[in-house]
Amino acid sequence: MEEILENSLQFILSRTEKKSDTTNYSRENTIASSESLKKIQWALDNILDAALIKNSLLAEVNALREAADQHFGPQPEAVESDLHRLMHELPVNMVEATVQLGLRLVTNKRLQANWYKDRLIILINAEKSGSTLHEIVIRDIQLHILKQEANFGIQRGLRYGPTEPAYGTFHGLIPLFAPDGGILRGPFLGHAGNIRFVKELGAKVTFLCRHPADRLVARGCMTGDFFGLTTSKEDVDSGEVFSKLINEHALPQSLSTELHWMVDWLEGLGHSERFHIMRYEDMMKDAKAHFEKLHKFITNAPMSDETWLAIQSNMSRTSGGDLQPGNREERHYPKGYSGNIGVWRDYLSKDQITAYNDCVKRFVDYHPHSDILFTVYPDIYIE
Repeated sequence: MEEILENSLQFILSRTEKKSDTTNYSRENTIASSESLKKIQWALDNILDAALIKNSLLAEVNALREAADQHFGPQPEAVESDLHRLMHELPVNMVEATVQLGLRLVTNKRLQANWYKDRLIILINAEKSGSTLHEIVIRDIQLHILKQEANFGIQRGLRYGPTEPAYGTFHGLIPLFAPDGGILRGPFLGHAGNIRFVKELGAKVTFLCRHPADRLVARGCMTGDFFGLTTSKEDVDSGEVFSKLINEHALPQSLSTELHWMVDWLEGLGHSERFHIMRYEDMMKDAKAHFEKLHKFITNAPMSDETWLAIQSNMSRTSGGDLQPGNREERHYPKGYSGNIGVWRDYLSKDQITAYNDCVKRFVDYHPHSDILFTVYPDIYIE
């Protein structure tokens, strides 16, 4: 650990020290730079010392940022066009890089100590399945029942939590979004690396899904350009977008991708006591029973009336998309709101229903673990 820290500090220092033949640093400036660098060292030492002692490192993070700010001085704000989309517009300047260094050292130390086992909830969700509501409910449960503060945003330019482009790995997301625990939410892929990491992490996993036909329609009603799928209102009106999602298997939001996603997670973790399956349809049919099960899974205690009233208050905002992130104008419902159960009946044509069933059948016929789909959705075929 000390070697990593020393190498990282040397890198930071090398970015600010200039060669004597190209600069005119005074002795006073050199001394000031040395003293401010020591403050960074002290701040890093403090944040590492507190890693396994304190539940929240917000004060230590702020102290580290202040020390780095004193050392490096004013930093240019990152221009959006210069940022990597897969990193969620992470502003990489020297101050934020120093903070990120500290947080990665902290999270690595905590991971090795199994610190996140009871402090982190992973919410794996299919888009358009009520994931925003479930994230709010889980955060409220952690705060009010477990007395755990919500995780704090580290990066000043960070506007979004984990979403579709961040489905590759969990490890890199913890220092960005949940260094003190909390919740990681996203449609993460159930590949071998993610499943292995979740098992090693020991965190509780909530898996939120929706009937693939209904979710496909709800996703198709999102207009605009989202992660490789450009959808116009005309595409929704004509139904062309639904044909794309059924037939173009390479799309991240396609039916084929979703079937793989469901089976991979259900097969990989479905047998674990720390894996909780939630269906959108169950929430819509009996919300209280649905959230009682979630509450018991997280806290090992029954849900109170106060908690249920708070959940109901948030649920009253979901109809029509009040809780949905993004621009309301980018959602188009020519045949009615897509949040209803069985909405595929209103939107899919007979040819699209046939194509949907054909896609499901091809998947079921070739995937060795496809039978697990029917344990969650025995009605996965539609008529």
